[in-house]
Amino acid sequence: MLDTSSRGTGGVPQFPNSPKIGGHRGLIKTMIKKGILKSFNETNYLATVQIAGSLSVWLENIPTSRAIPSSEMTSDRSVAVLFLDPSNFSDAAVIAVWT
Repeated sequence: MLDTSSRGTGGVPQFPNSPKIGGHRGLIKTMIKKGILKSFNETNYLATVQIAGSLSVWLENIPTSRAIPSSEMTSDRSVAVLFLDPSNFSDAAVIAVWT
């Protein structure tokens, strides 16, 4: 059962039977960052993204939402990258694109 009423969680959903992550049991920690699309593999739906504010950090082979038409995935467009676990950049997905 999803419990959002726990004291001290700020309304963040809690999963009491989940393993401890970052010292908190079941606390969902996600992060969305803006990036610039550098390349896109339309066959495998994988993107290479430069995270905004970083000249040297490029993330490769990021899974991309298939709800985004491949025709929209052109170089130098802005993208939103969802990190399900901010400490593990390989656990990310491109979820939006805009000009």
